[in-house]
Parts: sequence; C-alpha cells; structure tokens
Amino acid sequence: MKIAAVLRSLAAVTVLSLFSHSVFASDGCQIISGTQQVDYGRFIRDDMRSGKTDVDGIAYQWLAAQTRTFDVTVLCDESQKIRLFIDGPARKNTVFRFGQNGAINLKVKNGRMDDRSVQLATGARGATLTQGADSQTVKPGFGIAPFDGQVLTGRQFVVTVEVTTYLSQKAFQARDNAQIEEILNLNFEAQP
Repeated sequence: MKIAAVLRSLAAVTVLSLFSHSVFASDGCQIISGTQQVDYGRFIRDDMRSGKTDVDGIAYQWLAAQTRTFDVTVLCDESQKIRLFIDGPARKNTVFRFGQNGAINLKVKNGRMDDRSVQLATGARGATLTQGADSQTVKPGFGIAPFDGQVLTGRQFVVTVEVTTYLSQKAFQARDNAQIEEILNLNFEAQP
C-alpha cells in the first residue's frame, strides 16, 4: 500500500497504492486485494473531521480523512491456517506512520472463512491467538486470523479493510507543496 500526498496550506492530495505478496506462504496460496489504489483526491482542512486523542497521557489534535474500504482475500488450494499481515512504517509500534505529521489507522471487519462469517483475532507474529471479535484494529507487526474459539483452517479467508488517514494541523502549514509517501505491504502466512 503506497500513500502519497501533496500538501498545501489549505489542501492535500493523497493516493494510496496497495502492494501484496506472500511471506512464508505454502505452495498453492495467493493473496488478492480488491483494489490496487485508493485515491483520496484533495484534502481540504475544512472538509476533514477534527478530533483529539489521548495516548499514554499525551493529547493529540488531528484531522481525519474520509474512511475508505477494500477487501482482501487469501485463496489456498488446500485447507490452511491463514494469518494476514499489513506491514509498514510505524509510530511507537502503535499505529502506521503517514509522513512526519500523520498516521494511518487500519481496521479489519467482515471476516469470512470458506463463505462462513467468523470472528477475527489479532496478535504479534508467532503469538498464540486467544480472543476474537467482529472487528479488530491492526497494529504494526500484528496479524489477523479467522477465529471461533481457536484459529480456524480453510481455503478462502476474506476481510474488509478500513483505512483512515489522520493528519496533524502542522501538515497544512507548509508554504510550498510537499510530497509524502508511505508503503504498506499485504502479506500472509499459511500453514496446514
């Protein structure tokens, strides 16, 4: 996923490109993204949602772009335990970075394994997953797996990914145009 932006004092243009490949994938599996690019068009500060978030006792002011969604599917020839990963630059290992003055929040929902609705579990690479929910926020270095009391096996795992880009007020203080690019990669692990 590649994110690029041109910033001006009142507006920004953002394009998000998706890159997918497999990591530790068994033969006979592939990953498919429902889109290769999410185009935010022009950011206009007055059109963005503003808010305040408290993280570890520090208050952050932000502007949020409209949330965009796309589906990701992992297909395998045989039944596998599948874990999806979204990798990229992070801020304090809690959110994905978007340039010097922003962050990207990724949320997954609508989990399906072999056309059956499932909960989603998240955890660090190699961690045992113990709890599922209908939706999960993806942290850098964490994977998402289909879950129903335990990690499930199947041939087709599908999730909807929601992407929300946040910018600080500082992002709109540039006098000249500036380009911001971030790359996020879609990966998966599959085991029999």
